[in-house]
Amino acid sequence: MHAKEQTILAVAGTDSPPYTDPKLPNGGFFPALLSTVLIQQGYQVKTEFLPWARVMRKVKEGSANVVMGIYFTQERS
Repeated sequence: MHAKEQTILAVAGTDSPPYTDPKLPNGGFFPALLSTVLIQQGYQVKTEFLPWARVMRKVKEGSANVVMGIYFTQERS
């Protein structure tokens, strides 16, 4: 039997304590929850915390598959 090859999903997001923060265990509540759900679906997860402009650039260039923790701000609109 062949082992199932797992797809690696690149997840990118900004720091937004207490929900997302690389200093928190597992990156905080939201990254831990997101990773758990994706892993249960058979994905490997690689999470990066970056400034918003870099998150958007990575998505546009295709090097990030998932944006973590999107919320509205006037600055982004």
